[in-house]
Amino acid sequence: MTGSYLDRTLNTEFKLSAGDLKSLRIETLDFEEFTEAFGLDEAYEEMGLYGTNQPKELVKLSELFRLYLEIVGYPAVVTEYLETKSKEKSREKLEDVIHLFCTESIRYFEDILAREKRIG
Repeated sequence: MTGSYLDRTLNTEFKLSAGDLKSLRIETLDFEEFTEAFGLDEAYEEMGLYGTNQPKELVKLSELFRLYLEIVGYPAVVTEYLETKSKEKSREKLEDVIHLFCTESIRYFEDILAREKRIG
């Protein structure tokens, strides 16, 4: 639940309407998806368990993994990096994402860092 609808679900009197209920889990890109965004998915797939016999490819993937650790896999942040090639602008976009999450969440939870919120 997101946005104003989340507020309704936190009300103990709220009942879900009859009908089908669909869940959609949205997560950040994993590293494999990250390599695809940067056009290195084939190199990643060919690397295998014991590395690659292509040292240049291994260096590229190692550098990409370091970048992944820095800018994480939020699609908006990855898109910002792909468009600007700027870690600084990507970090700013990440800060925007975190700020938006906190701003939206604080309306519904006393502690936005709480691990879970039980309903009803």
